[in-house]
Amino acid sequence: MEEILTLILLTHNRYKSGFLQSSIKAILKQTYKRFRLIVADNHSIDNTSNFVLSLNDERITYLRQPKRTDQTTNALCAATMCTSKYIGIVHDDDIMEKKFLEKQIKFLLKNPKILCSSTNVKYIDENSQVIQPRLYNLNKNIIFPKTVYIKKYFEEKFWLPTPTMIYERDTYIEVVKKSQKYMKLKHWPGRDINDIFNINLLGSVGIISEPLLRYRQHYRQDSRMINQVDSMKQVLSLFLNQNKKNKLLKEKLHIVYGFFLRMELQTILLNDLKKQKKLMRIKLLLTKWEKYHHGNKNCVDAILPLYIIAYLMKMNYTLPLNQLRLLCKRHHKSGSQLAYRQWLCLRLKNRNLFRNYPNLKNIAIFGSMLTAYLIIEEAITNRIKVIHCYDSSPSRINKVINDVRIISLEKLKKNLKGIDLLVLSNEQDQEIAIKKYIKKYTQTKFNRIISWKDLL
Repeated sequence: MEEILTLILLTHNRYKSGFLQSSIKAILKQTYKRFRLIVADNHSIDNTSNFVLSLNDERITYLRQPKRTDQTTNALCAATMCTSKYIGIVHDDDIMEKKFLEKQIKFLLKNPKILCSSTNVKYIDENSQVIQPRLYNLNKNIIFPKTVYIKKYFEEKFWLPTPTMIYERDTYIEVVKKSQKYMKLKHWPGRDINDIFNINLLGSVGIISEPLLRYRQHYRQDSRMINQVDSMKQVLSLFLNQNKKNKLLKEKLHIVYGFFLRMELQTILLNDLKKQKKLMRIKLLLTKWEKYHHGNKNCVDAILPLYIIAYLMKMNYTLPLNQLRLLCKRHHKSGSQLAYRQWLCLRLKNRNLFRNYPNLKNIAIFGSMLTAYLIIEEAITNRIKVIHCYDSSPSRINKVINDVRIISLEKLKKNLKGIDLLVLSNEQDQEIAIKKYIKKYTQTKFNRIISWKDLL
């Protein structure tokens, strides 16, 4: 009987780290045995080919690109070789739990209308130690009907973990080929998120509540090596242009547009522009938004950082109180959505983020994206010095954000004595994992670490 599942393991030069070996070992030890594995080698120059070809398992096929290409092309080459109903696109640095495939296939067969499924994940470090036992605190599996996931993503930044994805093969190939006609991106994260949006336009997508993949966090991750903001802006621009007249998205496009302007804001703030130019461009964004929205449609969480920066920079733009009240009525127990609302409420009352720390003199920030910029602005208004921003992404090291130098997390230990407080600027609820990650670098009992959400 023919297998209904083919796994496509995307890899490039992961042999030396040992990640590739761990990933394949976990795949071959799955309780569900009836699958085919294609190792899609994106022209590795290490010992990848020798290792894969030495594996004595008839389920494995080795496919090597003749020259380096982008990951979507690599995946698509392998997908077109498959005849199975489902394909899983898996990464070479993550580790499946033993029942990953068994539970995914059971979920898909029980819900045949689902076009792609994912699972919750646990975070591990480069040494395979668990640093966060689950990404989401879900108590049941979720199925998002047509277009519902798109709204969920842009309202709550609810990411379906792409390394866990199993797709209906024909749908995957159709969507990816369609995207390739329009997109020139070389960045994998932007493209796979776009694919999920387009799949959700065709039908349901789902997530299993149980963490069935150990998702590795390390400095060599592909997503840490590139500018994700530029990629996401191109994806959103394409998505908006393709769906202007899509009746299914009529009531959701304003949410997507708000998210797009948020990405634009991040580009403006993080670029090396003079303050006057930044102010002009931010005012233009606010004008665009206020012309675009209709009635209560400016109640979009994604746009709140734009209004917060308007308050901090003393611009003449305000979110009407009735709109803010509507946002605050929405159900959020925690997370960045609730935190940004609370922050804007503070600004409306002329209260500062650091109001409960009157003697604070020097802080540092972990992270160097949009929220970090806003925290620096708050610190400036409160006469607090921001010594450095620390980051683990090589693409951001040695850049400057709001006149603050971004340096490697490895240098944190040397600077601890001068730091009164280290503020975490992450938006997703990953504080436990990040604190563990940071303490590996400090190697001390440095406990003056707080999330920006806890300052509110």
